[in-house]
This record gives sequence, C-alpha cells and structure tokens, in this order.
Amino acid sequence: MQGEYIVVWAGSDGRIYGQRFDSATGQIVGPAHLPISLSAQGSLPQVEFNPGENEYLVVWERQRFGGKTEIAGQRLSGNRGLKIDKIGFQISEMGPVDSAAFGAFRPALVFDSENLRSVAVWDGNTRANGGNQVLGATVLSSSTGAGRVRWLLTGAEAKESTSSTSGFFGASTIDSDDSVYTAGGYGALSKLSPDGSPVWTLTQAEVGSKPSSAPALAKDGTLFLVGESSEGSAQGHLKSFLPTGTENWSFPVQETSWVGIALNDSASILYGTQIENGVTAIDFEGEVSWTYVPEGRAAVTSPIVTTSGQILVGMTEPADGGHSYLYALHANGTVAWITELDWSIGMGHALARGRDGTTYVGGAMLGAISSDGALKWKVPAGGNLESEFCYPMIGKDGTVYCGSRNTIQAFSPEGVRLFVFLSDLEAEVFSKYAAIGPDRTLYALSNYTGALTPWHGWGRLHAIDKDGNLRWKIDFPDETFLNSIPVLANSGDLYLASDQGNLYSVRTGSSGENTLEWPMVAHDARHTGQTEQTERHQLYFAQFADGGGVLFSQILLFNPDESSSVTGTLHLRDDSGSPLTVDLNHELITGEKDLEIAPSSTLILATDSVGDLVVGSASVESDRRLGGVVKFGGSVGLAGVGNSAELSQGFLAPMESNRQAAINTGVALMNLSDEPADLELELYSMGGKKLAAAVLAGAQGLPAHGHTARFVDQFTWNTTIDFTEFAGLLKVAANRPISATVIQSRPGEFATMPVSPSSSQKWGKLIGRDSSLNTLVDSSHSLYFAQFAEGGGALFSQIVLFNPDDSAPAEALVSLRNDEGAPLTVDLNGIVVEGSVSVTIPASSMQVLKTDGLGPVVVGSATVTSNQPLAGVIVFGGSVGLAGVGSSPEISGEFLAPMQTDQQEQVNTGIALMNLSDSSAAINLELLSDSGEVLGTATLAGELALAPRGHRALFLDQFDWDRPIDFAHFNGLLKVQSSEPLSATVIQTSPGQFATMPVVVN
Repeated sequence: MQGEYIVVWAGSDGRIYGQRFDSATGQIVGPAHLPISLSAQGSLPQVEFNPGENEYLVVWERQRFGGKTEIAGQRLSGNRGLKIDKIGFQISEMGPVDSAAFGAFRPALVFDSENLRSVAVWDGNTRANGGNQVLGATVLSSSTGAGRVRWLLTGAEAKESTSSTSGFFGASTIDSDDSVYTAGGYGALSKLSPDGSPVWTLTQAEVGSKPSSAPALAKDGTLFLVGESSEGSAQGHLKSFLPTGTENWSFPVQETSWVGIALNDSASILYGTQIENGVTAIDFEGEVSWTYVPEGRAAVTSPIVTTSGQILVGMTEPADGGHSYLYALHANGTVAWITELDWSIGMGHALARGRDGTTYVGGAMLGAISSDGALKWKVPAGGNLESEFCYPMIGKDGTVYCGSRNTIQAFSPEGVRLFVFLSDLEAEVFSKYAAIGPDRTLYALSNYTGALTPWHGWGRLHAIDKDGNLRWKIDFPDETFLNSIPVLANSGDLYLASDQGNLYSVRTGSSGENTLEWPMVAHDARHTGQTEQTERHQLYFAQFADGGGVLFSQILLFNPDESSSVTGTLHLRDDSGSPLTVDLNHELITGEKDLEIAPSSTLILATDSVGDLVVGSASVESDRRLGGVVKFGGSVGLAGVGNSAELSQGFLAPMESNRQAAINTGVALMNLSDEPADLELELYSMGGKKLAAAVLAGAQGLPAHGHTARFVDQFTWNTTIDFTEFAGLLKVAANRPISATVIQSRPGEFATMPVSPSSSQKWGKLIGRDSSLNTLVDSSHSLYFAQFAEGGGALFSQIVLFNPDDSAPAEALVSLRNDEGAPLTVDLNGIVVEGSVSVTIPASSMQVLKTDGLGPVVVGSATVTSNQPLAGVIVFGGSVGLAGVGSSPEISGEFLAPMQTDQQEQVNTGIALMNLSDSSAAINLELLSDSGEVLGTATLAGELALAPRGHRALFLDQFDWDRPIDFAHFNGLLKVQSSEPLSATVIQTSPGQFATMPVVVN
C-alpha cells in the first residue's frame, strides 16, 4: 500500500499475526501484533496487496482436525489493517475433510494487476498417497459482498460488562431499520445497531428469566420474549418490552420449552401455544382474550396467523406421539376445521404458509394442506431417512425446501421433488431451519461433527441456488457449532449464532424486500408468524364451452365479504392451454379479464352461444375468497356445477352409458400446472373388478394448463369394453395437479357432477365441530343430500355412492326423510324401502340406488352414514330435465346461494334445506341484489321452522318477504342463517330443464 507495508508471520502459538510499518521511516503503524487467524496450527503465511480494493490478502497453511492440512485466507483493510472477513475462509478443498491422506501445502500468492484479483497456488495432493500437483484458485476481493462475515460479536467480550452466564444466542430479530434484537448470548435481551455495536442490553437478572425463543417484534416496536425461570423452576414468563428496553408487562407460563408465539398486528393480539397445553390469545396490554385447550391433546408447534385471521397450530395426543392434528381456529378461538395427520408433527416452527393458502407441515413427513384442511400431498421428510424430521421454508416462487440430516430437498407446490442437495461429508448434519433470499438463494446451516474425533468439528454456512447448486460456503472456526435460527435482513445481511455465544453477521448479496411466501422461521425477520402478504385464492372450472347456437356458459361469482371488495383475474384456456377467445357480457376477450366484485355482490359472466363451438376451461385467481358456480344452458339442456377441487394425486368418478337410451358419461380434465401432465386411467365394474386401463402421456397427455373432455367410450382402453349398457367407476391418477368434472348427456338433457379425490388423498381426514354440542364429531363418514324427489311419472332420483378405499369394503346406511323428518317410503332398485336401507360397497367400487319415478310425487332428503369415508352424488332425471350435484356440507353458520329469476324465460331458482339436528331449526334469510343491497328479509320460525331432521324446498317467490320484491328479472344472492346445523342445495328450473348447484359456506 502507498505509504506503508505489512509483515506477516506464524507465532509460536500457531496463529498468524501481522504488523504494519511506515514505508518511509520503518516505524510501526497502528496496533502491534495484529491477530489475523482465529485458529491455531497455522504456518507459512504469504501476503499480497490489491490497490484497486485497498486491501491485503493473507494466505497460510492450516492443519485441521484429523491432521488434514488446507490453505486458509483472510482479507485486511489497507488503511487500518482490520480483518474484513472476521473469521477468515478456506481456499482449498482437498479430498475428504477428515482424511490426512489428502492435503494442501506451501501456499504462494500471485496478484493479477489487469483484473485486480489474487490467485493462490499450492502444492496439493488430491489422491490419497498418489503424488502431488500444483493447484490454484482465484480469490475474489471483499467488494463482491457475498459470502463474508461482516462483523462478529463474541459472548466472551460482552460478558465483561454484564453478569449474564448464558453465553448463547437463540436467534436474532431484525427491525425495519436493520436494528438487531438478540435473545441469549451475553445478555438476556439486547438491541444492537446494524454495525453490531450495542444500543442497550438487559442482563438475565434484569429480565428475570433465561430466553428460550427468539424475540417477536410488533409493528409499533413492542418486543415479546419467552423465557425460562432463572431459578430453574417450571415457572416461566411471556414478557412485553417497550422499544427502549423497559419491561411493559409479564405473563406467567408453564412448560416454556415449547412455548411459541405469533402476532396479529391488525387486531393487536399475541397468540401463544403450550400455555395451558393449548392456544391462548393475549392482547397487547397483557390481558387474556381467550384460551382454547382441546381435551387430551397438546399444542407442539408455534402458531401461525393467516391473512384471513385464522390461527393454525399443530397438536398431538401425549399418549400417542405419532397421532398428530393440524388445527385451524377462528379469530375468536372457535374451531374452523381439524385435519388428522398420520405422521409425527415436528415441535416448534414446523408450519409454513404459502401464498396460495397451502399450509406445509413438517415432521416425519412433509405434507401440504389446503386452505380448507384437505391433504394435497405428502412425502418422506428425509428421503431415505424417514426417521428424520424436516421443517419447511417457502421461496419466492413457491418452492418448498426441507432440510434433514445430510440432505436438503426442494419440492414444487404440487409436491414434485425438484432437487436433493447432498452433503459431501458423512458426519455433516443440516439444521432443520434455513433462510431464503428474494433472489431464491437458500442459506442452510450445518455442523460437521468429525468422524475421527467425535464431537470435534465446525459449523458451515451453504449458499445454494434455485437449481440446487452450491454458490459458496463458509467454514467457521474449529469447534464452532451453529445452533441458531438464521435470520435474513432486507439489507442482505444474515444473522446466525454459535454455541460459543458468538453472533455473526454475514453479507450474502440477497438484498431487497423478502415478505413473499415463507422465507425464514416464523415467516419474517420480526418473527411474527404472520402471513403479511395477500394470499391468492383459486377457483377452477374444468369445463367451459360456448357456441354453435346450441350452448352457452355462465360463470357466477359472488363475494361473501360484507366489507371488502375482491379483485382478481379470470383465465380462459383452450385444449392446448392457449388463450381462449369468447364474447363475455358482449365484450370480446382473449384469455384474461380483470375482475372486481364489491362486498356482498354478484358478478355474472355470460357467453352468447354465437359463432363456432369452442371448449376449454376457466379459472379465477383472486386476492380474497370468492364463491362460484358455472352454469351451462341451451338446446343441450341445463346444468350447473360448483368450482372443481384441486386434485394433487387423482380422482374417482361414476360412469354410465346406455346406447339404446342415448345415455353417455365422461369427464372434463384440466391441467393446473405449468408442466405437461401424464394421466393413468383405470375402469372398474360396479363390483370393483378392474376392467381396463388407458394412458394419456407424452404428446397424448394434457399440455401445460391444457384441457380435454371425453366420454368414457372415447378413451383408448387396453382391452375391449362393451359400452352398450355399462355402469362402473373411473379412477384417474396424474403426475401433476389437475381438476375435473363429470359430464353426463341424455337426449336434450345435460348434467355436470363433481368428482371425488382418490384414496391416495384420504390421509387428511376432515373433522368438523358440532357447535350445538361443543364437542368434536367425525363428519367424514356422513353424506348429506338436501334434495331427494321422485314420482308422478316425471321425476326420479339416483344416489351414486363410491368407495375410494382400494382394500376394504364399506358398510353404509341410507336414510330417507320427508319434510317433517319422518321416514320416507320409496322404491329403490325395485325394492320398497321404508325410511332406510343398508348397503355394502366393495373396495374401489360403487353402488347406485335409483327410484322408479312411479306413484305420487314425494320429496325430502337423504343421509348416508358409513363405517369409512365415502363419496357420492345424486342425479335427478325425467321429463323435468337432468341434474346432478355432490353431497352437501354440514353448515353450522351462514351460507350464500346464487339466485336468478326471469319470468319471461320461465327461469326460477330456489333452495332445498335439510335440518341435521334433532331440534327445530329457525331460519333467517336476506335477499341481496347483484350490487349487495338488501332487498328483503324472511323468516322460517315457529310453525314454519324446519322440523327436527326435516326438509323444505322453496323457490324465491314462495318465501314471505317483508317487502315487495320484483322477480320479473332478478340476479343476486340469498344469505341464509340457521339456529341449527343445515345442509342445502340450489335448485333452478326452466321449461323442460332442471339444474342443481352447491351453496358456499360464508
């Protein structure tokens, strides 16, 4: 350097030292004996100066555990001689880390003045006892930024000014101004400036407890910390601190080892788990808002809070550690849903929430749970090491990462494994926690424990790119193990800690806003456990068609939120996945249309049936939840179906054909992925016998976002099937997420019906809450059909039940009730049934129960209870038209139903209601216009209330509204509230046509 030079040497203690001198006088400049290396056993140092970067590079030969020698380096600032890299770095990598048969010796430095960089060369042995070679590596300057330690705060240095004996940093929390809050280490709680200098420090005595988790930071600067008692008792505390470090309040907690917290800043509520074994909501003043403790179960994960206000938490039964559950609680502490998991869930931060509303659950398996609690997919957590646990993190593009033992796996949102990053060291163990930058770089911690000298080794930080390739790594000093949660600030600085009480700040180069998805533990650098971003909601309609003068489609979308608008985008695609051009509401669109739906409002998007016949699929992506159905009409008939579910593995669908009666059934398929989808199809008889198989793969498969609609006799089966008169079950498996709808046609009639997820998805059994009993009830074994009718020679009902289990038969009881809840007598399959009938459904098979349409007209409802989960639809037919609808959900609160009337076209719509309780149900109804205005109210109470287990089916104009309503031409929503659990189905009629549609639970 101009005006000075530096001399480096190896000291008698094996460490590398340096000294700066004035080049003119030879006098010492700066402090004497600058320490350059942290570790001992160093020798033969060499130094070069980089004038472009104004820094020195020192390299030396260093012996590591097991006697292996490598080349290490350190960069020093040219004007002060301060260590730039703080802990130094390893330059060479000569064979197995713990084998002395390999090594690097006698380093030398060459400075490349043209490119302003240094090249280190050495005498290396890359083959065990196989002769040496001259090897080298380019050493970049510190201005590259990524992969160097900015500063190091040691526990030993800080303890000199405190009385703490903790010596351990659990994790750091980063504020928006890059201030750093630490728990543990040299103080029980500390605030540091971005350069590592202390702002304030509270000792363990001042805090009154030993921190057992990372601090959580609210938007107003309030800090929350969980700690164990300093005296070692079972009593701990959840404490609140002001931004100045002053204690605000203290809340006593038990068993603090598993206490986790999450914040709901908008509601100023703090949620804690394992307080009283459940979930407790505490306001920011320290007062309890509510507590939920499920009998016989205990919370084991930290909670997370969704944008809709739900609280998600994992629980187990202490008597059976492998029996786990994912709970979704409403903001008031009541249960929204529960999903049973067949694997051991991880303790602590084992949950992550995706932008699409999917919750990823870590533990012995990695599972994906949809926003309504259904299992989408699961994979072993540790590859071949199924006994290992993994904890999920989610990158900006939705990629899910999971570290376990000596591997890191990456999965697409559909559960497809993208890569496996393998450690090159057998004794290296990856941390279950990681951090992901906005550039999709994954930062993973590991510890090498040493095969030759057990529990001697070092920690390592890996930077892994989006394709699973190693970008760079940092080896920390010998006997430094990394045991903290890595936290990434918007500046790109990564904070992590060691078991020695040291806090490291590492420059990564991944700077920028990092709030999308779930990039680090507890979602963000403030550890809120809260999805701050807007989750995207999806509706899928697997069939969309228009044209030929014979067919139109109507997409009905309604916003159930009473206070907020919904914005979104409609996507229309043809069979190839390309944009589809249609006329919607007299506007020609190609592929996409932006949408905005006001609170409590309805939007109808209708085609005109003019022009050539076009077919494809439709989907709606929105920032809030929408309800939706698609309705088809024209000379082919009238049909309606709700949005189709996302199917990650496959589905089952009933099939029927009768050529003499011109009946045919098929399926519409929609690929939800950006990649082509391959499908495998199997056809089963009514008795569960496999009849044939077909494959749609490669060029014959579904293109990215593609679509196909085929009748059952249009697939290329591997054996000949007689479809002259056929009834059976279609089973479809796919390697990409798909959506599907059943299509059935008869002369002048058309029906659509939902499909059922295949047995590969039955791991996530849904359990609901009976609010009237306030106890958990298993609702997965009941199917409800809110409308059942037959007779008059004009109408028949056909209940189709299928067993998704491919190994065990199902025993089911079908119960039929009239409007008063009394047993209903009908002819089913030629047998007179008085109220109920038992049926057996073989594995992978179906059962059809059909009335004969004779005798007087009778109406009511049907319930199917079974010893294992079943799927089912009900089909109505006859001279009134053809319609099909899936089983209706149990509704304990409020639901919405789309309504249309047109007196000129003789279109009328109504609702079928089914009381699921043994008490009378009082019903309150509100009718909303398409803009959300309340037009009228009506009540079914007293003598008009639904009888216990009773039924009622009424068109809109049959209710006793409190004011006159013009039904000449009406579009809007019917809002229904009941004092008892209900099930419901929408009914729509037009001349010679009949359609049923699902309702949407609000």
